[in-house]
Amino acid sequence: MQPVLNIEDVKCVEVALTREGVSVSELMHRAGYAAAQEVLELGGVDNVVVLTGLGNNGGDGWVAAEALLSRGVNVKVVTPIEPDELSGDLARQVAQSAVRAGVSIVVGPSRDELAELLATADVALDCMLGTGFHGEVRAPFDIWIACVNASPARVVSVDVPSGLSGQTGHASSACVVADMTVTMLALKPGLLADDGRDVCGAIVVAPLAEQTERLVVDADPVAWRTDLADYLEVTTPRTAAVDKFTRGSVLVVGGS
Repeated sequence: MQPVLNIEDVKCVEVALTREGVSVSELMHRAGYAAAQEVLELGGVDNVVVLTGLGNNGGDGWVAAEALLSRGVNVKVVTPIEPDELSGDLARQVAQSAVRAGVSIVVGPSRDELAELLATADVALDCMLGTGFHGEVRAPFDIWIACVNASPARVVSVDVPSGLSGQTGHASSACVVADMTVTMLALKPGLLADDGRDVCGAIVVAPLAEQTERLVVDADPVAWRTDLADYLEVTTPRTAAVDKFTRGSVLVVGGS
């Protein structure tokens, strides 16, 4: 079973990790590396376009871009502003590091320029909007999302698809439709509910630290995600003479 945490509880886990010696910078680097690794494991990845926002989700993207470049992948980062203009210290630092490492950047592209860039990409890595998003997507990200969804590239979202509320599962009118979502630390309710079920694709949880599992359980999960294997563990093997009167009963608890 996989625990599901509310967004605020995920933030508490992040704070707990920092108290146990895992810095915010280290968490960002591990998140970026995790995203890069999942992209590489898709196979056939030579060209990647990383679309970054202004916050820590964008920072994850810059780290992933540098990691992919180090593995021989041709990487271009699309950013709304110059790396030096990013207001967050950590996001700015990792962006500057990626540029120094040789990552190519495209600043504020037009719709046509972005569409052309994505047309030759094997993967579009979505790092535009993170778990703090809610409401409607604003420019330029609404246009970027439309270009991503119209492109032939495989789409991998970091933490949540941009335009989706990680808490409620409500999607903005502009929302990335991902083939895979690499979510950090724990599942969020919005990935599994409402529109989230249609836009996340395959969901991979990146724990980022050895102590994450313990801290997530301590954070009192709001739900647990189960699969068939979980149920097979508690069932007994069938005999040839089994019938519906000897197999027991099933209780189904459903909500709206």
